[in-house]
Amino acid sequence: IRKLKGIHFQRVFNELLETGGKNKKGISTSSVNATRKYLKAAFEQAIKNGVVKNNAVAATVAIKNIKAEIKILNFNQSNQLLEAAKNFKVETYGQVPYMFIRLALETGMRMGELLALQWDCIDLEKGIVFVKRAANTSKPSLNFQELKTQKSIRQISLMKSTIEALKKYEYWQNSHKNKLGDKYHDNGLVITNIYGDILHPSNFTKRIFKPLLEIIGIEKSFRYHDLRHTHASHLLMMGINPKVVQERLGHSTITILLNT
Repeated sequence: IRKLKGIHFQRVFNELLETGGKNKKGISTSSVNATRKYLKAAFEQAIKNGVVKNNAVAATVAIKNIKAEIKILNFNQSNQLLEAAKNFKVETYGQVPYMFIRLALETGMRMGELLALQWDCIDLEKGIVFVKRAANTSKPSLNFQELKTQKSIRQISLMKSTIEALKKYEYWQNSHKNKLGDKYHDNGLVITNIYGDILHPSNFTKRIFKPLLEIIGIEKSFRYHDLRHTHASHLLMMGINPKVVQERLGHSTITILLNT
């Protein structure tokens, strides 16, 4: 460890950017910089422990972050995606893919917020979703956490059609729960895997979301998070006040919304 210099780490960061990842196509700039950040912190601790005298990682240069291009679906594509999700491997996944995608398109909630959503945070009579927490999708344990900012804690009004869809979905979920009996782990979650536990994002993306995109002819580079951008864009195209859209998305300022 004492022999390592900044140039060694810089070479590794550059390689990760160009040929890192499972497919050897390179990983994102944000992932490379996160790696650099944690290595830098590890060396700071090593200095405190007397293992090394200098922080070799501090001599490296962070990679300039490149934001992924935002993609949105038009109204027709959104409807096609919902129709495809409604009928996708129902015998295996039931109505979960349909509701997961529908809620993202019609509320603009983040994936982590939807994965942490419980039934007691939905008022079907008043048609309101209370967003209070999120699942930390970056960790294998998928633990729940408080939302980062006060603006993120919010109420989102639902359309009548979404309320009806949620009522039907709740009926399906209860039927599925009774069918599985003791095998179903009732955590009160709206979106779950087939056994009632939290749905793992990578499993959903690989086995459900990407195949659905292929079915309706949308590029696989389209991300689940782009459904959030689609929701915001559709509202703005329909002339909804940007301030209202900002509050639905939980952005801290209207500038973030409009810049995005």
